[in-house]
Amino acid sequence: MERDDIRIEQVRIGELEDFAHSAIARTKDGQLLPITMQRAVAHAHNPYADPNDVGLLVAYQGEACVGYFGIMPVLLRSQGELHKVHWFSTWYVSPRLRGKALGSRLMQAALELNQDYLIVGSGPARKVCRRFGFLERVGLHYFVLDPSGMQRLNLVRLVNRFWRKVLHLLGVKVSIDNRFTRAFAALLAPLTRPIFYHWLWRSVRDDFLTVQTKEVQTLSDKLTDLAWRAPEVGLVRGVEAINWMLTYPWVVEPGESATGDLDFYFSDVRPVFKNIAVEIYTPQDRRLLGFAVFSLSTVDGKLTLKVLDHGFVDPADRKYVLAVAVHYARERYADRIELPSHLADSLGGGLLRSLLLVRKSRTYQAHPKSEDSPLAQAWPEFSFAYPDGDMPFS
Repeated sequence: MERDDIRIEQVRIGELEDFAHSAIARTKDGQLLPITMQRAVAHAHNPYADPNDVGLLVAYQGEACVGYFGIMPVLLRSQGELHKVHWFSTWYVSPRLRGKALGSRLMQAALELNQDYLIVGSGPARKVCRRFGFLERVGLHYFVLDPSGMQRLNLVRLVNRFWRKVLHLLGVKVSIDNRFTRAFAALLAPLTRPIFYHWLWRSVRDDFLTVQTKEVQTLSDKLTDLAWRAPEVGLVRGVEAINWMLTYPWVVEPGESATGDLDFYFSDVRPVFKNIAVEIYTPQDRRLLGFAVFSLSTVDGKLTLKVLDHGFVDPADRKYVLAVAVHYARERYADRIELPSHLADSLGGGLLRSLLLVRKSRTYQAHPKSEDSPLAQAWPEFSFAYPDGDMPFS
């Protein structure tokens, strides 16, 4: 049953920074914070947003925030034209008001803005979206590279997999991952990770030594014309969007956030969070081949290197991205590497690939504002990429 003491207010992109200052000042211990300062500043500088775009919906009970809903404008390329669509970036309801239809009310308020929407959400979020008529499909496959090999070689996981299949016939659910699998991995990973990193590095070392790399704060405008992420039908991330991400991160490291002690729920501070932009050259004549962008962050207690944007004059040169990624991951002793499918193919089909790579999928949902909207027309042919939407920011 909906509560009649709840009101939902809109915050426009141009108002976000002032709103964040005010919200931080009045949010008390134990109350929800609807947006962090760094997110507000970042959204305010979105190159694809207008000041009048609604960037945040906030649900209030009295003067206290009890839920919020983030909306991020992005660009869709379809039929040779660019169209603004909107990505859901946050969606949260206070635990004490769960089951009171507040999440649905926030969704309804977003849909009443009459915009094309995209979302990648958790299982519960997808269920709500289905009730609102969202289209859905598994739009992207990518890989997690586990340099410890414990995703494949964990004997406790293998036993759990066997019993799950047996007990499934009896209607009994068994979790593959539990404290025993984690304890086994914690015991063996320090022994296996150096071995597999050595093996992995040998497989890409020649590619890495063939080129020179240079870390940069932001990408140069001269990279704009490279043959890179430019789908016929899909989301567009130009150099301006990548530099926006590099300049205005949503997550910061300890001591850098004014809101680290407040209750925001989504990622605000992590022990490690760093974006790494690299230009790649030929060593002889310093000819620019392309670029790659990575993020290094602590996710669920694991140091994770994500391969984000990359582009090259010659698309065949993107093989160097995996080599540079392994270099950074090995140097920092990362627990895992997330990478797009086409880069995973650089490992070939041998034993190294079968032991270290785990295939993952991402389910997308869409809510076109009308049957003939740009998103509705593009959806059947939509091409997804790993750094689409808000993924690179978190």
